[in-house]
Amino acid sequence: MTHDIFDALVVLGGSTARQSEALIGIADSAAHAFRSRLTSSIIATGCCHHTLDIFPGRTEAQCLRDLLMARDVPSGNIFTEERSADLLGRCLFSQQEILIPCAWYHLLVLCPGAVTKELRNGIEASFTDDFSTE
Repeated sequence: MTHDIFDALVVLGGSTARQSEALIGIADSAAHAFRSRLTSSIIATGCCHHTLDIFPGRTEAQCLRDLLMARDVPSGNIFTEERSADLLGRCLFSQQEILIPCAWYHLLVLCPGAVTKELRNGIEASFTDDFSTE
């Protein structure tokens, strides 16, 4: 059985509550994709949720990065986008700051909570035609 090898796994979700079940589940899924050799690069996204009034001590991206490293994903394989405060920003800034400069266009996208077809279509539409997403 062969698997597609993706340039990067982009995680479009997170939390500043490092021990939240949702964030732990995201970390488990991303680490599994890495260990399964679906990709060698993981992009953690997020500054803080747009409803927060204060900047948290740790960004969402940093919290996910810590959990990934605790799951034996090497720090050199984890990239962080820490400017975004919402889903659209996660898509935009990950493209501008990491994906385009690294020439990564074949993407595996993990977006917890993307349960509707409309939301999944919106995420795909947020990436330009140059990107292929799964």
